[in-house]
Amino acid sequence: MYVDQDHGGFDRTLTAYCAAYDIDTSNIRYTIDYACDDAPCFRLLHPANGKDRRKYSALELLAVMRALRYNESFVTISFMDINLDVLHTVRDPCGIDIDATTTRSNMPIRLPGQENMSVLSQEIRAITLKNKRLRRQPTWNKGMLDPGCGIPEAIFPLCRRQLTNVDWVVLNGIKLGDSDLDYLVDAASQKSSHLRALEVSHCGLSIHDLDLILSTMTAQENTLESIDISGVQGRLSPELFQQQIGYFAHIRKINLSHISRTTGPEPLIAPETLLNWRLEELSLSHTAVNEHTVDSIAAYLSSPKSSTLRNLKLDQCGLTGRDVAVFLHSMTDDSGKPRNIHFHVSENRLHIDYSLLVTAIE
Repeated sequence: MYVDQDHGGFDRTLTAYCAAYDIDTSNIRYTIDYACDDAPCFRLLHPANGKDRRKYSALELLAVMRALRYNESFVTISFMDINLDVLHTVRDPCGIDIDATTTRSNMPIRLPGQENMSVLSQEIRAITLKNKRLRRQPTWNKGMLDPGCGIPEAIFPLCRRQLTNVDWVVLNGIKLGDSDLDYLVDAASQKSSHLRALEVSHCGLSIHDLDLILSTMTAQENTLESIDISGVQGRLSPELFQQQIGYFAHIRKINLSHISRTTGPEPLIAPETLLNWRLEELSLSHTAVNEHTVDSIAAYLSSPKSSTLRNLKLDQCGLTGRDVAVFLHSMTDDSGKPRNIHFHVSENRLHIDYSLLVTAIE
């Protein structure tokens, strides 16, 4: 239970901004998550009214973002599935907001291109600068415009220069333009960024883009905890991928779903790589899993080093009943007691060698 049940007077501040902008406060819906990583998390929900339930007006979004700007009750902020394009497409004719160009202690900063930032980039940068408790700014809307969604431009230059405590930025589902990749690579190449996550699922990245990002992310080898590259476009080379992810020793979550790989017998992830991590979640759903990958995962599951794993997602991977039986046997310790783990194997070929699976379950 958090002591600050009022959350720094957030509701009162939001009401005041709504009154100033002459908008209906009741249309703005949000929730606060206390059970997630880096809690508490502020989550903006879909508006209560309106024809398009995913879109707030520009003034409604400004009211929310400015109510959050100096509020240090939240460690995570999420605008998941909320369309922010209405702020991305406009510039402020009065010039840049001073809060986007000064630190919390009111020290001026000058970053390249800041005079030309969109209102969205200004608002995100202002929140990132003024909230020193904020660690994670994830899950923005999928429909951001291209080129340049404005979010990497707002946050990553601050990470690079240690002007914020934000170290976990989730860009999943956002189409990233060339300028976005430039900001990401620039921050990733600097050890001072202390990034804890690379979450770029379904961002339209090519294999070449991924190679560039992973090669620069090696500077974050001591801090990186989460990798989500699901949906990368092209064929991933397991051999090259092994070399790239082998640098990161502190991975807790990895998502390799919806990935095509080059042909060959080698596993997508070698057992020695898996055994080097203390994984909590491993996702390979909708990625073809060959025999050597099955053996690799089974070897990992049979090791005590996999005791921290809580989610194993292998939906629609082409697994047979024999493969799943191998996994089930590997999850059982010497006492014969199964471990506490969520195991997802929907839409596989379980009818093949199903008797082995039935025996393993029994």
